[in-house]
Amino acid sequence: MQQLREKPTEALYYEAVRLLEDDPDASQEEKDVVAALTVRIEEARAAKEAARRAAQQRAQEEERRAEQEQRDAWFQGMAASREAMERQTAAKKAAVAQRVARAAEQRSQQAHADKVAPLAPAVRGALKKAAREHRVTTWPELRDKTGLRQLGHLNHGDKVELLALVEADTTPEAPLLSTLLVTDDDSDSLNLHRDISRLLGRPLPSSDTDLIDQLAHDRTQLHNQR
Repeated sequence: MQQLREKPTEALYYEAVRLLEDDPDASQEEKDVVAALTVRIEEARAAKEAARRAAQQRAQEEERRAEQEQRDAWFQGMAASREAMERQTAAKKAAVAQRVARAAEQRSQQAHADKVAPLAPAVRGALKKAAREHRVTTWPELRDKTGLRQLGHLNHGDKVELLALVEADTTPEAPLLSTLLVTDDDSDSLNLHRDISRLLGRPLPSSDTDLIDQLAHDRTQLHNQR
C-alpha cells in the first residue's frame, strides 16, 4: 500500500485490489486508497478511450475527405473532358460549315462565270469602242450595240463577274474599261465599281467623292489612250 500511495501504477493498483479481496481484515484507509485510485484509473481509462475515439473519428473524417476529394477530382476531370470534347465538336462543326460555305460560294461564282463568260468578248469590244469614241456607255446601250439580250437580265453579281472577265487582259497599272460604264443611279454605279475592284484586288478610295474623282480621271485616261 505504501508503494501504491507514493507511486501509483495500474499494476500496483490491480495487485492492491487482489489483496483487498483476499484480506477481509483490510483497513478502511487501505480501502479508501484503492477506491480513490479506482476513480482515477477509470477517469484515465475513460480519457484514453475518448482520445482513441476522437483519433478514430479524425481518421475516418480524413478518409472521407480524401475520398470526396478523389470524387471531386474525377468529376472535374470528366467535366473538363466533356468540355474539351464539346469544344472539339463545335470546332469541327464550324470548320465543316466554313467548308460548305466556301464550296457554295465557289459554286455560285462558277455559276456566275459560266453564265456570263460567253458575253465577255463582245462587251470588251463595245467598251473599247466607247473609249476610242471618247464617251461612256450604259447597260441598255451595250445590249443594243452587241445584240446580247442577256445583258438586260443580269443581276448585280452577274454584272460584277462579267466585268471582271472583261478586265482579264487589263494590266494592274491601267484604268479599268468598266469605268466607262455608267448607270442612272450613282449609288448603284459606285457599288458596281467597288465590287469589281474588290474582286480584281484593285485599291479604291473609301469616300464616294474621291471615288467619283478617280473614275473621272480613269475615263480621261481611257479616252486619251484609245
